Amino acid sequence: MLHASGTSENVYVQDEETDTDESRTQEKRSVVVVSDSSGERTLVQQVVSLQISGVIVVCSGASSSVVKERVSNAVQAVLDLPTNRICIVPAA
Repeated sequence: MLHASGTSENVYVQDEETDTDESRTQEKRSVVVVSDSSGERTLVQQVVSLQISGVIVVCSGASSSVVKERVSNAVQAVLDLPTNRICIVPAA
C-alpha cells in the first residue's frame, strides 16, 4: 500500500505579452496551442507528479530480519524513501 500526497498536475507553456504606457503596465498570458495531424492541443511544459510519503509492504518471510532488510533496501532504492517511511509486516 502506498500513501501519496497531492495529485499530478500539468504545467502548460504560456505566451506572455507586456504592454507598458506612461502610467501602467499590463501583462497578458495565454496558453500555447499547437496543431498537428490529430488536431489542436495545449503544449505541456512539465508534468508534476504526486509525492509518495509512505509505504506498507506485506510479504511472507517478513518475520526474518534478513528479508525485511532486503525488502526495505529495495523500496528505498526504487521510491527514494527514508526507512522511517517504510513499514514491512509479515503476511498472515
